[in-house]
Parts: sequence; structure tokens; C-alpha cells
Amino acid sequence: SMQKQLMIIGFHRSGTSMLAQELHNAGLFIGEKLMGPHFSNIDGHYEDLDFFNFHEKILSYNNATWQYTLNQSPEIPQQCEFIMEKIIEKRNTQHLEWGFKDPR
Repeated sequence: SMQKQLMIIGFHRSGTSMLAQELHNAGLFIGEKLMGPHFSNIDGHYEDLDFFNFHEKILSYNNATWQYTLNQSPEIPQQCEFIMEKIIEKRNTQHLEWGFKDPR
């Protein structure tokens, strides 16, 4: 069988957390360690902290944050490619269908 992955992406405050929460409630695996609630998102962000930390490393490597856009595609260091491969390999081993949400 072949694994299926779903990326939930969108701009901040565009409903990505609500969609991720609904898909999670319907049974889609979206992570073991999810970002918790915040005053601006009381039900939680439904962001997998493995993906969050991965994206933060890429942004940091490019001297950027989620609050600013880059004028070009970010450079992805080889160590980040290795991290991503490990995350995907782990998810594919454990789940036929899985997804993640990240507004970065």
C-alpha cells in the first residue's frame, strides 16, 4: 500500500487550525506533540511540533521569522533535509494516512 500525506497550509488566521482540528477529530493523524492552546486560539493550533521546529530551523538559517516574507525561496541546509526525511519516514512507517498543518 502507499501512504498518503495531507499538508494543511494557509495564511495566519485563515482557518487552518479549525480545519486541522476537524480532520484530527475525524481520525487523521496530525502529530503526537501538538502545539497547545493560546489566548488567540483557545482550542489549540493543531501544529505538530516536529514540523514547527523543522520550519523554525529553516527560517533561522535564513535569518527570517514567520512574521516576515523572504524575497526569495529560503535556502534549506542539508541537515534540515535529513531531519525532514526522518520525520516523513517515521510517519510513513506508523500511518497510512497522515498530515500536518503549518502556516509558515
